[in-house]
Amino acid sequence: NLDLVNTGGQTVELGFTTATTAQTFSGTVDLSGTGTATTIKVSSGTGSGDYNDEQVFSGQVRGSETLTKSGVGRLKLSNSGNDFANAAAGAAGTDVIINDGTLVAAHANALGGAGNTVVVNKGKLELEGGVSLANTSIQGSASGKSMVGGDGTFSAITVGDGTTDIKAISPGRGISSSLTPSNQQVTLGTGGAAANAMGNLTVTNLTFNDNAVFDWEISDFNSGANQSSFNDEFDVLNFDTLTFGTSAVVDLNIFS
Repeated sequence: NLDLVNTGGQTVELGFTTATTAQTFSGTVDLSGTGTATTIKVSSGTGSGDYNDEQVFSGQVRGSETLTKSGVGRLKLSNSGNDFANAAAGAAGTDVIINDGTLVAAHANALGGAGNTVVVNKGKLELEGGVSLANTSIQGSASGKSMVGGDGTFSAITVGDGTTDIKAISPGRGISSSLTPSNQQVTLGTGGAAANAMGNLTVTNLTFNDNAVFDWEISDFNSGANQSSFNDEFDVLNFDTLTFGTSAVVDLNIFS
């Protein structure tokens, strides 16, 4: 067990100086303490290669405190039985915080369940392919640039410049111009759609408020005979209901 007990908050930093593949921890992560967050920092670097550093927690994450993701690397939570929530009330009781990099939900309950609130201060919340995230409260922050993406399904996302709006929606695995200092997608993987950071993302109820950003990556519009792989050529954003706020203007970033 990785038992993170500290009344003043605690950061576990994973440097990845020599790792070339994702690292997996299969033990239990206990979020314990007294009203403070436990921060998992993935990669201490700031270069484009550091975005590839990835830590997987395949074991259960449990407890009654906040899990905070920091560092430019990727943290993937994949256990179906994750059961954690901050016991405090109101904003102090935020259950998941992203302060940098990418947090990947690889199961519907990876982020602790539908009742948990996720706040993206800066960075990206990403869904693995086929995952319909249980959490219904996904919020951005006025303090930084927040993104959602991946290849799964969110039930509801509001994008715009409001206090709690997500600032940008970006299908697939890319970290893009919505996060400074990069002005282009950071490619991931070794081939196909993953390398180009493209994806097929669904938001069942999607709202665009003013100054919302949609990052759209395009390689080609010719997918040949195999139309089932169309998102190998360009990002796809699906929705059931699309709502535009009053006088909403949406910025479209196109990446070749």
